[in-house]
Amino acid sequence: MRNFVIHYPKDEHYRNQAEIFYQDLLTLGYSPRSSRAKYRNLLEFFCWMEAAGITETEQINTTHLSDYFNHLKHRPNKLNGKPVKLQTCLNHLIAIGQFFNGLQQKGILNENPSNGLKLPRPKRNRTSKLQVLTQNEITTLYQATET
Repeated sequence: MRNFVIHYPKDEHYRNQAEIFYQDLLTLGYSPRSSRAKYRNLLEFFCWMEAAGITETEQINTTHLSDYFNHLKHRPNKLNGKPVKLQTCLNHLIAIGQFFNGLQQKGILNENPSNGLKLPRPKRNRTSKLQVLTQNEITTLYQATET
C-alpha cells in the first residue's frame, strides 16, 4: 500500500463536506479503496481552493474547476516527481464532479459547476491492431462450430 501524505483543509466546512462525501460513497456501494481515493482528491481540491481564497462550496464555479485541472496537469506526481498523467487529472475532476452531483441531488446546489467543464479524452494505448476476419473465414468458423 502506498503512503500518502494527506493535507486537510483548514476550513471545517470543507473537512465536513469531504467526510460526508466519503460516507456517501461507501453508502452507494463504492469500495473503501476507491472511496478513499476520491476523498483524497476532494481534500486536495479543497486545499487548493482555500489557497485561492474560496472557502464555500457555493462559490466554486466552472472557471475554478478548469483552473484546477490546469494546475493538476502542470504539477509533479507526488510519488515519483514525473508529470501527472492525464487520466490522473481526469480522476480528480470526476471525483469533484461526483461531489457536486451529490450536493445538487440533496438540493444544496442548484447547478453542478462541473457540468460545464470541457475535458479532453485520454488517448487509448493500442499496441496491436485488430485483425478483421474475411467473410470466408467467418463462414468457416461458423461451420466448424456446427459439427
